[in-house]
Amino acid sequence: MRSPLAENRPPWLDALAAGALALLLAGFGALVEGVGERELILIVGSVFALAALPGWIVLHRRIRLIADIPLQKAGSAAQGRIAINGRAKALAGVQPLNPLNGLPCLWYHVSVTRGKGENQEHYEYGSDESFLIADDSGECLIEPTGAQVLAAQSETVIRDDERIVHSMILAGETLFVIGQFRALASDALRSEEELARELIADWKQDPESLRKRFDLDRSGEIDTREWTLARAAARREARQRRLDAAGEATLHAIGADRAGMLISAQPRPRLLRRLRLWRAFATFAFLCGSALIGKALTLR
Repeated sequence: MRSPLAENRPPWLDALAAGALALLLAGFGALVEGVGERELILIVGSVFALAALPGWIVLHRRIRLIADIPLQKAGSAAQGRIAINGRAKALAGVQPLNPLNGLPCLWYHVSVTRGKGENQEHYEYGSDESFLIADDSGECLIEPTGAQVLAAQSETVIRDDERIVHSMILAGETLFVIGQFRALASDALRSEEELARELIADWKQDPESLRKRFDLDRSGEIDTREWTLARAAARREARQRRLDAAGEATLHAIGADRAGMLISAQPRPRLLRRLRLWRAFATFAFLCGSALIGKALTLR
């Protein structure tokens, strides 16, 4: 899933470049065949203006989404949509390996293009394991599923008729992240009744242990009185779980929401500078297209 926050390159740029090349070739042929100069200039100007305007709107929206969001600390952020800077850390016991080079990493993505022309195939795969981001105030969990990731570690490999592009995030890298910050479900935040129901459901998965514990008359069945005792025991355990969890630090996580999620190895100033350059290019293309349209309208 693509995030609306950022792209490695604006998608309209390829269309604009291809359209401009096609128009140059078509324009040369049209001039040779005697098509009027006014019509040709009008077509070229319209294509540039119509391609650049939506590109400018998309880029401006991305710039505002990144620039306007508050930068907060991992250990003291308010729940909601935030931006955070920190260093990437691995979760204990969780260390994916890049399938192409075998290097340990926190996240990887592989894009494979095979063949050419009509027989070309394309597929992608990657990891979605969570990892941590830490700053001087604490740490929080990063849930990368659904995020747009701009990784610093990227490599292209050509193998026979395959073109493989793989990216990864390594432990210790500095990341800029935008997403939805929330507290993870903790036993301390759940009701005693909810925890008790969960405990009873778990006990029912092991009927033999359940009977050994609560079948007091050894009838082979748990009667109404014994179920009452089981529910009372579940409530006691649930109460103890809530008390135990109350003393633990609350773990927070940042993940994707409807507005998307961005994980970038580029700091916010550099990311904004690049997007503003693309927006300036879109502005220039739109002005050039508008100027050509104006020129065409003055020709007779």
